[in-house]
Amino acid sequence: MLKYSANPDRYGSHERILSLLQELPAGSSVLDVGSASGYFGERLAGKGYYVVGVEQNEAAASVAAAFYDEFVVADVEAGLRLSRKFDVIVLADVLEHLRQPLNVLIHLRDLLSSTGRFVISVPNVANIYVRLSLLFGRFEYADRGILDETHLRFFTLNSACALVQKAALRVKQIVVTPIPLPLVLPSTREGASCHFLHRANWAITQIWKRLFAYQMIIVAVPVR
Repeated sequence: MLKYSANPDRYGSHERILSLLQELPAGSSVLDVGSASGYFGERLAGKGYYVVGVEQNEAAASVAAAFYDEFVVADVEAGLRLSRKFDVIVLADVLEHLRQPLNVLIHLRDLLSSTGRFVISVPNVANIYVRLSLLFGRFEYADRGILDETHLRFFTLNSACALVQKAALRVKQIVVTPIPLPLVLPSTREGASCHFLHRANWAITQIWKRLFAYQMIIVAVPVR
């Protein structure tokens, strides 16, 4: 069973990433690394893009493959051998699971087209929830979220940007997403008052990014 599935929350990282991808011109090529069950591939189908998926988990790959023009079952840390260049390489919630994320970024950089870019999302370990937990002496792993027990790396906004820059990439855009209230508090999924709450949650996160960001999305391009 897959731990994570598509998050339809309009303020969540999945929808934010999709909004960035849907700005691409028809005919663009997209490499989705760590495609899980294929939610990006499914949403991008029929947009006129050539989309390639990569997933290590065979069970997830068997579900996702149907949504992609090409699919590779592989460990990205072992290297990818692909015959084309890509206009966008998506690494959504991937780098925190890797032993050597810098090496992977450097390797994947060679798969970018001359005008290509990365779209990377990672959780923010400096989120207020984690800070308060540490204040009270708690650092407890969980089944999912920022302190997912499968995370090997933890990032703040500064350290995520520093990693990108070490890979000879330039940060072009940063988008932060708020704590996913519909997942944390299911009672906030519907209702007019809930809409206001979500808007306020989004606004506060944009003002105090380092403190309230749950996910950080970085758009980066190679240093020319």
